[in-house]
Amino acid sequence: MKKLLSILLILCMLIPAASLAEVDAVASASVIDYFGTLLAPADLAASINAYDGFFAVATVNPDNTPNIGFFIFSAAEYEGKLYLQFGLAENQTRANMENGSAVTVMYAPVPKEGTYATVGARLTCERVTDEALAEKLMEIMPQKSNLIYEVTLIRPIG
Repeated sequence: MKKLLSILLILCMLIPAASLAEVDAVASASVIDYFGTLLAPADLAASINAYDGFFAVATVNPDNTPNIGFFIFSAAEYEGKLYLQFGLAENQTRANMENGSAVTVMYAPVPKEGTYATVGARLTCERVTDEALAEKLMEIMPQKSNLIYEVTLIRPIG
């Protein structure tokens, strides 16, 4: 009888552990979007260019570890597309961008009410490689930097 109770006790302790192992919190954290307030591209560009918000740029290091930089960037709409311009000093984020790393950006304006940013966007970006387009964008964008990216996907921050 003691053996049977011991086995049942062990099984009861293993059931919760087995159910917890099935959930991967990291991989499943962003599978559903929170469709709160998403800024339209024109409003997003104006808000970014007001330089009043939270800015973060995520890239991938050469050893495949994540890199995140917190710095300000500029935005412009041109021919119906949104572009970002990054003015960076020589650092790891810039090196990653120049070496072709994937680039994901998060921007959220400072909240007017409450304490949490619920308005903003996550932006997937690709580097502008067309020299003529890059020159035209440098004429209309405020920084003198050739780190110009086209926004290919805009998602809410939630």
